[in-house]
Amino acid sequence: MTQRALFRVGEIRSTISEAIIRSDLSDLGGAILVALTVGDKTQIRHWWESLTRLGLVHLLVISGLHVGLVATVGFMVGSNVVKVLVSLSYIFPILSKTHAYLRFIPSFFSVVVATGYSLFTGFTLPTQGELIAIAIVMVAKLAYRRIAPRACLAWTLLIIAAG
Repeated sequence: MTQRALFRVGEIRSTISEAIIRSDLSDLGGAILVALTVGDKTQIRHWWESLTRLGLVHLLVISGLHVGLVATVGFMVGSNVVKVLVSLSYIFPILSKTHAYLRFIPSFFSVVVATGYSLFTGFTLPTQGELIAIAIVMVAKLAYRRIAPRACLAWTLLIIAAG
């Protein structure tokens, strides 16, 4: 079943990549969009040297920063879902008035969206490391703990080394 799921993700990635390449974008624009959406760097190979001289290559390859941004969007969406559910609980008394379980939703959305994006972009080592860091921060948030950046980095490296 896992192999079938990974195969399906690969099919979706190639379908999106082909759709972007067939679009009306310029060759460079399409190559950049493919690199940013599905993590396929083969399309920007022709412009790699020029993009390196301009200092733009690190922005075009999927990195931990991109996963962090996607996780942030997932957290914001989860927070908005919580706000809607809280509002609905005042309108519909059938919903629980205790909202303790709702605090898990933003962290859950964040980790799920970041995991999906990491899987979608090829699950490279930088995305795996960022995904672990995101999970550590979300667990700390759910445990009402603040985590120092050094501690997060140490835990991330420890989990990567153990795996």
